[in-house]
Amino acid sequence: MQQQLQLQYLTSPRSRERVLVSKCCNDLIIEDVYLIEPTATIIFDPETSLYRLILLDSSHSYSVTFELSPECLESDNENRISGRAAKLQAYFTERKREGVNITVRWTDFPLALRGRQPTNGGRLDTPGQRRALVEW
Repeated sequence: MQQQLQLQYLTSPRSRERVLVSKCCNDLIIEDVYLIEPTATIIFDPETSLYRLILLDSSHSYSVTFELSPECLESDNENRISGRAAKLQAYFTERKREGVNITVRWTDFPLALRGRQPTNGGRLDTPGQRRALVEW
């Protein structure tokens, strides 16, 4: 039961959070995890001013959740996610018959998500935040 609650906590928006962007992506490989047609969801927490990127595999067997600071998403930041941050904290989850396996690792932002623009130009309007650009 506790593992299921942890899984829900990592892969779903929390009560105070807002979903900013959600879209389907092509297959991704992040370290040793292969995500088949994952849904990428960016969530904003107005209390902490932090963002989360949740990548949920189409089978719901695997997910990777990144915690992102506002600086990672600033439109005037030349380095953005791609260059400046050597590693980001990520929660890797795997759901099996035996239960849920959750590991925390420091990893690179997925290369396949860099440099792609959402159809809305990537602009995210959040209270108290500057316009942000998310590079997919």
